[in-house]
Amino acid sequence: MKLSIITINYNDATGLAKTLKSVADQHIIPDGFLLEHIIVDGGSTDGSVEVIRDYATVHHTLYTIRWVSEKDKGVYNAMNKGIEIALGQRTVDSFNRSKRSEDKYAQRSTEWENKVGEHYIQILNAGDILASDDVLDKVRGKMEKVRTADGAYPEMMCGNILKQMPSGKIIRDDNGC
Repeated sequence: MKLSIITINYNDATGLAKTLKSVADQHIIPDGFLLEHIIVDGGSTDGSVEVIRDYATVHHTLYTIRWVSEKDKGVYNAMNKGIEIALGQRTVDSFNRSKRSEDKYAQRSTEWENKVGEHYIQILNAGDILASDDVLDKVRGKMEKVRTADGAYPEMMCGNILKQMPSGKIIRDDNGC
């Protein structure tokens, strides 16, 4: 199983650092669980790229970090770009500029299916964090419990959101789950 966490960012180096640390702090990455963190930066000028480079070269050991920093057309364009990277429809070259690669998509998609089976994508925007250092382990456990009779994982899952208010109070938002 593969999980691609996509983080989009624009001029939020502080929030981005919190998000990257949150993913890096996952102390349990379950067996058979391939994790990659894709960061799509909109061409930030506030030091965000340096934060990404630091995490991409120093802080990760158990998962892949792929990133790009280039102008985009807004939040949803950046999210779509991240999804395209996750699905192999867009590659990131050595200069961290992305380019579409539809011709490679079918081959890459088949390779991933053969290697990892199911592929899930999570959006975790800059400034958002995982609630604890064992979230990925809990997600994997929940997915195992809801497998169908033929052994397939669910097509979509949702989770709860915890919001910390300026006062420090934490509010749980079940987000329709």
